Parts: sequence; structure tokens; C-alpha cells
Amino acid sequence: MLAAAEYPPDANEIRDHLLTLEDITRIEAAITAGKSNRVPTKPSKPLPSNGPSESDIRHALDMCQDSYVNEEWEVVSAAYGELLEMGIDWVPFALARAAYASSQLRDVLRAYPMAKKSMEQYPVEPDAYAAMAVIKHLMGQPLQAELWLQLALKAADTVPPSYKDIQAGIDWYKAQCMYPPGREK
Repeated sequence: MLAAAEYPPDANEIRDHLLTLEDITRIEAAITAGKSNRVPTKPSKPLPSNGPSESDIRHALDMCQDSYVNEEWEVVSAAYGELLEMGIDWVPFALARAAYASSQLRDVLRAYPMAKKSMEQYPVEPDAYAAMAVIKHLMGQPLQAELWLQLALKAADTVPPSYKDIQAGIDWYKAQCMYPPGREK
């Protein structure tokens, strides 16, 4: 039987997960601390002899990177998902990118638990926060989406073009739904 934390989330849980000022302060502190304490990432345990070699893993990560840059979200989601299933969970950005790609594919129920886990394990990975921004945007919560996007921008060393697309989507939603034409801001 699955522990309660292992059950897939439902839409209500995701909708009700709201950032507070305390959350933002705590997360920003974790991002700052994480950025000042970065260490090279290595496998937490030796790679199995019958599994992929470290060079195979590096090659797969390079291919994932190309797909990520080209915003090929189906490929990114599948490739990072495959790496995670093989136990390659020691690459900090793998879980965050899998969550982000899943959110871009509108797979909220898959993206949400991965984003949460990534934020807990690797608070400096911006794609986990960006995944939450997309999720909140998809859930019709543009103000929460903006808060998550600001955390992603704080964590990011460079800003991927897709983050600007998230902001544009949030702005459009707010203009159409929160402040329709003829209604004062």
C-alpha cells in the first residue's frame, strides 16, 4: 500500500497549494543559501555494473539539453523521466526539468509532485518553480502563477525564453479574465 505522500495529487490539492509571504521568504532564503553552497553533483551510490555507464548518462543528458533548449517538451519529459526511472536522480535539474516539461504538456498531475520533490531536494533549480507557475496558470490562478514565476527568475542564472512565454500567458489571462475590456484595473 502507498504511503499518503505517494498518492497522486488531485486537482483540489493542487489548487489549494497557495504561496504565502512566509513561504516566499523561506524559499528565497533556500535559493540564496543553495546558490552560495553549490557543490559538484555525483551519484549518491555507485552506478550498477549492469546499468548505463557515466559516459552514457552524460551523453543522454546532452541530448536532453538539446531538446530542452529547442522546447521539445514531449522529448524532454520522456527522456528525463527515463533517466529518473533508471535511478539517475542525482542530477539536480533532471527532476525539475521533467516537472517543467510535464507542465508545458499540461500534465498537471504528473508535474506537481515532481516539482514539489525537486523544490525540497534542490531549491536552486528554477524549472521546478517555473513548473508551479505553469500549473497555477493552468489552474486559473494567475496571481499565484506570477509569484511562482518570480521565484523561478530568482533561482535562474539565465532566463530561458519559455519563461517569458509564461509571463505573457499570465498577462493575457489577467487582461481577459480579471480585467476585461471596459472594467477598471
